[in-house]
This record gives sequence, C-alpha cells and structure tokens, in this order.
Amino acid sequence: MQGFHITSYGRPMRPLELRPLTLGEPGPGEVRIRIGAFAVNPVDAKTRRGESKLLLPVRPPFIPGVDLAGTVDAVGADVRGLSVEDKIMSYTGMDRMGAYADAIMLPADRVAPAPAAVPMEVAASLPLAALCAWQAIEATQARPGASLLVLGGAGTVGRMVVQLAVYRGLEVCVTANAADDPTMQSIGVHRLIDYRARTLPADLRGLDAVIDTVGGKALAQAWPVLRPGGTMVSLHVPPPAAVLGDAGLRAGWLLRTVLPLASRAAYKAAHHAGAALVPLLTRPNADQLRKIAPLVDAGILRPPAVRVVSRADWLAGADAEKSSPRGRLVVSTA
Repeated sequence: MQGFHITSYGRPMRPLELRPLTLGEPGPGEVRIRIGAFAVNPVDAKTRRGESKLLLPVRPPFIPGVDLAGTVDAVGADVRGLSVEDKIMSYTGMDRMGAYADAIMLPADRVAPAPAAVPMEVAASLPLAALCAWQAIEATQARPGASLLVLGGAGTVGRMVVQLAVYRGLEVCVTANAADDPTMQSIGVHRLIDYRARTLPADLRGLDAVIDTVGGKALAQAWPVLRPGGTMVSLHVPPPAAVLGDAGLRAGWLLRTVLPLASRAAYKAAHHAGAALVPLLTRPNADQLRKIAPLVDAGILRPPAVRVVSRADWLAGADAEKSSPRGRLVVSTA
C-alpha cells in the first residue's frame, strides 16, 4: 500500500511524494478502508500550500485528502452498521486527512454506505460538499415555507444547498450567472439574481436566511435582505477558536488573536442588521451521510459533475489540482 505525502509546504505547490503505507488492524470503533477513488477539493490545495498549517494537528510528511469512496476492508470491535466489503463513502475531517492513498483507517462514525445508484468515483465527490450543504441548512433552523438566499447557487456546494433546501420545502433564491437560470429553475430555484449586480434588488427583502458560499463583497451586500432575527450562515467567516478545538484542530495563541479580528466586520454587520451570524465548519457525520445517500439514489440530490482520471494521469497532469467550482476532479486508485 502507498500514500501521497506532503513533504513540505510551498507556493507553487510542491510535488507529492509516493511513500509506503502501513496500516494495522482497526481498533474499537474503527474501520479500515480500501480506497477506490478520492476527490481533489480546494481545501486540499490550501493544505498543500500551507494555508492551513496553523490549524492542522499534523506536520509534514503526511497524507492529505478528505473525500473518498471505497470498500470496507476490516472492522474493529463495537462497530455497528458496517461490514467487510461494504461500499462506503467518507468525509474524513481536517483532523484525520489521508484520502490520497490506497487505504485509510477511520472512526466508524465518519463512514457511511455509498449511494447504490452512482459509481464509486461519483460517490467520492459527495461527502464534503453534501455535508457542508446539509449542515448549512440545519444551521439556519429554517422551517418549510421559509425564504432562503444562496450566494453562489451554481457552485458545487451551492447546488447541493439548493437541492436540499427545495427538498425541505424552502423557497430558494440564488445569486449566479444569468446563463445558469435554466439549470437553477430545473432544480427548483424560485428566483435568480445575476451575481455581477452591484447591489441586490430592492424588492428582495425580509428573507429568513442567507447561506454564503462566496464571501467577500457578496457577503457584505447580502445583509440588507435579511429580516430582523434572520440568520446568515457563512462558509467564509472563520469560526471561533473553541469550535476549531472541538473539531480536533489546533487553535494556538496566534489564531485566538487573529480570528476575532478576521470576523469582526461580519459580526458588526450582523449586529447592524439585527441578524444572527453562524460561521460554518463542516464536520464529519456518518448519520447525515446515511440520510443523504437515499436522496442521491432517489434522484432528489444530483451529485456534482466529476472528471475522473487515473492515478498515473493525475500525477503526470499539469492541472492535477484543478477542481472546478462547479465540479470535482476525482482520482481513481484502481
């Protein structure tokens, strides 16, 4: 067995080094997985460049990658609902990376059966994006009939948010390219606002919730559309240090100093709008993945577009880390 290791951080990204990988037998509550495919996510590139080094509980050399699908190879004691040869998918979490490999050991509560209706390579692209969307909607606490604006509704996570929100009975508006209007309508979007507009329409007011997948100016201009007491869930406002620590990540004195400064403007805008701000850190959750998989099988949740490459082609390719905002590069380990 082998794994692709980060040996040093750098811009441009340094080549990964293929090294032998040895895994023992799974302990209580763990499963060993033969990885059939892994997705290349934007967070992986940030990891390789060193942008996450203050957060991570590991130092180079280590194996990156957080999204995978594969087959259960061995099951530890006290594991329920998973058996050897089960086809599975997992978001490992930033504290347990290692998807860029032939195999991995993970806690069973991060592993769920993969959808039966899609190939393994497609299943590998699902966990992080689907969990991010699921958890973002849950964070809004929106009930059926509530109004929701999704900033960046045509992106990989944005489309997941839209589909899950429509499934839950929310009335969904999005910001996106006007050319995406037919696609957005086909998945249930009530209204599309061109993302290039300098301000959101004056009649778009009193919404119950906004989910921000874009950040920057898009987030800044969205506050006026929320009703007092509404909720802004953002993927681009850093969470508090306590949340990082609870997720198994590091939160040293530097981060504890910097994070409040980095999020201060957003909290100030939330206070002015009379709204709640929820910074989102996606967490591994097998129970949620078990609810997501049947929605994929039923055609309710369409997986992101994928571009599948072999391991050899991925290593040789000049665009080896270029997942699109609208899809994922997936590496087959077969």
